[in-house]
Amino acid sequence: MPGRALKNNFIDQLESTPLNIDRCSGCMKACQAQQAAYCISEALINAVNGNIDKGLVFSGSNAHRIDKIVKVKDLMSTLVLEAEEAYSIPFYLIQ
Repeated sequence: MPGRALKNNFIDQLESTPLNIDRCSGCMKACQAQQAAYCISEALINAVNGNIDKGLVFSGSNAHRIDKIVKVKDLMSTLVLEAEEAYSIPFYLIQ
């Protein structure tokens, strides 16, 4: 299953050496742990718990636009304003 992971220490380590999977909980049928470079479940749990140096962190397609951390309220205000501006342009002018 494809995804967009942010490049961090975890990804850097995977690029040089696959991680050893100490134990497999069998959480996903299609995992094939014996052939995997890492345990995706463990990597996701690490990320959720804030251990991003040992975690897999996914992002959306616009992650490259982020240059600062903003409050959700401010982000939503910006998104709503941009949407309102976009819809105020007559559709026949949009190419």
